[in-house]
Amino acid sequence: MRPNLTSSVLFAWLLPLCTTALLAQEPDATKPQEPAPPAAEQPVAPADVVPAATEPAAIPAARRGGRRPVRTVAVLASHVHPVAASDIEEGVVLVRGDRIVAVGKQGEVEIPEGAETVRFDGAHIYPGLVDASSDAFLDDAARNDSSADAATPIAEALGRRQDREDSIVQSGITTAYVSNSRGTPWSGLGAIVRPKQNGFSVMPGKEQAGVGLQLAAPPTGTHPLDRQRAIEGAFGAFQGLDDYRKKADEQQKALEKYTKDFADYVAWHEKKNKKDEPAQADAAKNETPKAAGGDDAPKPDAKVPDGTEGGGEAPRGPGQRGNRGGRRGGRPGGDEPAPSPKPDQPKPESPPPEQPKPAEPKPAEPKPEQPKPEQPKPDEPKPQEPKPDQPKPDAPKPQEPKPAAGLPTGAKPDNAGAKPDAKGDEKPPERPKYPKADPRDPVKDTLLKVLDGTLPLRVHLVRPDEVRACIAVARTKKVPGLVFENMIGAASVRKELAAASIACVLTGTFATELPEPFAAFAPDALPKALHDAGVVFAIASGSGRRASSLPLMAATAVGNGLDASAALRAITLTPAEILGVQKDVGSLQQGKLADLLICDRPLLQSDCRVLAVWSAGAVQYESTQPNKEPR
Repeated sequence: MRPNLTSSVLFAWLLPLCTTALLAQEPDATKPQEPAPPAAEQPVAPADVVPAATEPAAIPAARRGGRRPVRTVAVLASHVHPVAASDIEEGVVLVRGDRIVAVGKQGEVEIPEGAETVRFDGAHIYPGLVDASSDAFLDDAARNDSSADAATPIAEALGRRQDREDSIVQSGITTAYVSNSRGTPWSGLGAIVRPKQNGFSVMPGKEQAGVGLQLAAPPTGTHPLDRQRAIEGAFGAFQGLDDYRKKADEQQKALEKYTKDFADYVAWHEKKNKKDEPAQADAAKNETPKAAGGDDAPKPDAKVPDGTEGGGEAPRGPGQRGNRGGRRGGRPGGDEPAPSPKPDQPKPESPPPEQPKPAEPKPAEPKPEQPKPEQPKPDEPKPQEPKPDQPKPDAPKPQEPKPAAGLPTGAKPDNAGAKPDAKGDEKPPERPKYPKADPRDPVKDTLLKVLDGTLPLRVHLVRPDEVRACIAVARTKKVPGLVFENMIGAASVRKELAAASIACVLTGTFATELPEPFAAFAPDALPKALHDAGVVFAIASGSGRRASSLPLMAATAVGNGLDASAALRAITLTPAEILGVQKDVGSLQQGKLADLLICDRPLLQSDCRVLAVWSAGAVQYESTQPNKEPR
């Protein structure tokens, strides 16, 4: 058959052409490269599509992994009111990032080079206001929910309301305690929020800032004894908490013991496994590996009957063909005749067929001897028990253990000569069982935090008899951290409040028309009465819709005799202390959050106008552009 030369001729003809084409595409290194033509303008990707590649110069420093420079601003004003210190004329508040760095008089506070300077001529700087009671950002469903308990989280029901309550920061409020004032009797866990422009954020770690309890009876239809019984019944929730705490402590101790026992259990088995590793390694070395073909397979050095070494190819006999063949060779064992041997060479004799080796006899397994039933002998006397003065017969010698099944008689197991471990008789520890725990009660867990003093109990009261009954029951139940709210009739019990060291949050200081049972109360004069008695109090709006009236409420107290500095403290530092956030807010001091309220005149004047509000160093509201000096 002629070879096919078509493929070879085509390949020889196309090879030079392909080589020339490839060389023509390669750039000449000796010639300068021409600039590439400008790329066609690409369509702009939509906002939600991130480009696959971006120039490093176009990426902000924060996205490239670099640190964004911290902004340093010096806010200058004609009057600075730190609240925790005396007022400063021609003062400056130095802000770095979200914190206050320094507060002092202009010229005495060193302003770093490159800092931005913002000047408010003739203005007053106050700390951001703190509203100690509000329902801002609380949806209507939560406000009308009367099924809340002590563990209901108010923070989960907060959201933007799409009304004026979303912008309470424009009133200068930078911190607010939000709760539900309509629960009966428990109103859930209040939260502290940070109002922002058209929204808010929950203060970190203050998602649960107080437990609300509504004990104010309606204006009519109740008797003092009925109100007292209602207060005692509400405080009955603290009954039995000692047993609940004891059981919880026992479960905690059991869990700690289980953790320790389980660690010991794991350590014991790890130590045991490490001790057994050398013995297992020695046993593996002593074992002789068997050939791949079994006991009867020939060794690599064994001689086969025809004289060739094991693993070689046996000579082919007549009529046999090898497995290797050429291009036209037939398959192994084909029908083509074998080539005839030359006359001067003897024909190779085919090797005799291998006879199967007789199987070696396996040792017979020893059969356990069957015990023969003993036949009683008539003439054999019965054995007599030894007498006390006679020596006892020798104890029978221990019999040697019988060989294991599968071993010939007289053979010893592999570990017959192994020495027992020093702790071979040590009993392994039992695996500990996970302690069974009773389900936790969220309400009781919350009330335990009240008893521990980590959560304040905020009780809503109105009448003097309600205040007295609540003080007495709380003393009996040993409930610390009480905060009384509203209390428009607390003027007559101000001495009891001062003696019990109970803080008060006043949510109604306007001289409004009250129902007939409350007509004798004077809520606008209450701040002055509590201040003179030494009671710690804060003035709060009580509602998101009245947030803009918070400075006016303080001004009303000033109009009824309260000192202006005490009124200013009642809406800044004192509520921060009641809420437990005085380290961050409430006054203009070094290290606190840069919450600034900037007004065109004193805050408690009726015609005061807010110029700007800063929250944590960020401008949240600005009614006019201040005079910014170049850096």
